[in-house]
Amino acid sequence: MMKGSPAVAPGDRIITGDELGAVGNSGASTEPHLHIHAQRPALDGAVPISGEPLALRIDGRFLVRGDRVPGRAR
Repeated sequence: MMKGSPAVAPGDRIITGDELGAVGNSGASTEPHLHIHAQRPALDGAVPISGEPLALRIDGRFLVRGDRVPGRAR
């Protein structure tokens, strides 16, 4: 996401259509893109990234590496 653009914070509840932030292009990528990782909260005292992964649907699809989701023009 573009630095400074997130419109949500950890723990916020979101619904379909909520803007999360702007996607930009930096580094060596060839196009704007976003990496998403969804997981259940980690157990108390555990490393934060150790929570159980969650399946995530976007536009009704379970996405896998390389899938594309069309953006929405502003």
